[in-house]
Amino acid sequence: MNDTEFDIKKTDEISNEQRKLKIAATTTDSKHKSAKEGYFLSSRAPFGYRKGKPEDLDVIDTRILIIDEPAATAVRNCFHLYASGEWTYEMIARKLNDQGFRTSVGKYFSRETIRQMLSNRTYLGKIVYRGTEVYEGKHLPIVDQDLWNQVNCNH
Repeated sequence: MNDTEFDIKKTDEISNEQRKLKIAATTTDSKHKSAKEGYFLSSRAPFGYRKGKPEDLDVIDTRILIIDEPAATAVRNCFHLYASGEWTYEMIARKLNDQGFRTSVGKYFSRETIRQMLSNRTYLGKIVYRGTEVYEGKHLPIVDQDLWNQVNCNH
């Protein structure tokens, strides 16, 4: 390879790297904008919600979570049980499992999945971006702020 060919190859590599960086930045900006607008970004809905499909009659936008009422009732019950101070994460997990519920990935509930559920701001109708930025979601909340505060003051 002569010097000219080397320079062209090096220039192409730099251009490709710059393109990749630009695409990554554009994607990040787009996701951030969607989160600010209240759209749910993850591919999997939290237990208690479902992701809409374009063919669903009740779906306005597939990026807006839809309440799955039987599971949402179970989520509310989990919050109330924990807020009572008489139930542990383990006890709540056992109750959900005994009732035949499974996580959004089809697994049994555990202490950790209950802990995550009770601290998930999505249930307040919020969108959390990158773990720190919180925006008002377009989806309906499953629990209210008072119940959320009762549970999260106990953590």
